[in-house]
Amino acid sequence: MRLRLRFFLAIICNGMVSIMLTIFCLAQIKNHNQSVLTARQQKIIQMIVTDTIPNESNLAKFKRGEVITALRLAQRDSRGHEAAIYAFLLAYLNDNYRTNKTRLLTIVQSCRKYKPTDWDYECDEDAAWFLHKLYLKGDKSLIRQLFASSKGSDGALSETLGSAYAEIVEKDTFLFLQSLAKFPSLEQKHLIDLTIMQDGSCTPSCLPLKTRILIQQIAKSHRNHLQKASSLFVQEMSNPVWNSRAK
Repeated sequence: MRLRLRFFLAIICNGMVSIMLTIFCLAQIKNHNQSVLTARQQKIIQMIVTDTIPNESNLAKFKRGEVITALRLAQRDSRGHEAAIYAFLLAYLNDNYRTNKTRLLTIVQSCRKYKPTDWDYECDEDAAWFLHKLYLKGDKSLIRQLFASSKGSDGALSETLGSAYAEIVEKDTFLFLQSLAKFPSLEQKHLIDLTIMQDGSCTPSCLPLKTRILIQQIAKSHRNHLQKASSLFVQEMSNPVWNSRAK
């Protein structure tokens, strides 16, 4: 009797294990299928990401909903440059904007942690430029975060940030100086130098003449609350070090 009971229980246990394994396998297959892009979705990705560069001008060629679905699928398990591209395009479409903006900021921060012996695969300097594009699209609050990203930056990240700063100071001179004034003097100097150097090859003459004149005028206005930050900018533009770089 006991032998038959054990045999019966063994059959039940084996059956339950089989059912559980089947359910697990089906779930995995379902998840895999959900991550696989259809031919239509692959076409969308190819159109809006050209040679690893996001082409937001092509977003209007497709329905917003199907673009978002394709990007969300492509975003799964993406890292580094791909992760930055998909986060940017989704943020550009205002889909989970705060989450995707945070992803871009996290990628930029990982570049600041870079050490020659400790490469962080998540790092992608282009994420800083994507944040700059979101700033130009209307998120002016990003200027402070872009400025903060310069701390500890070097190499490609500094060049990317410098180019972004130069465009901002040209388009939004007063907002640039207002944001700059909120940082300590040493950090202000570093931010100004990055702005002047842009991609690392520039001098003050690279900045538009009208921008330089406007900053000088603000610096001369002693009653202006931006006088200190603008005066420091003028001082840095007059630094003799740029003469040797210009040769």
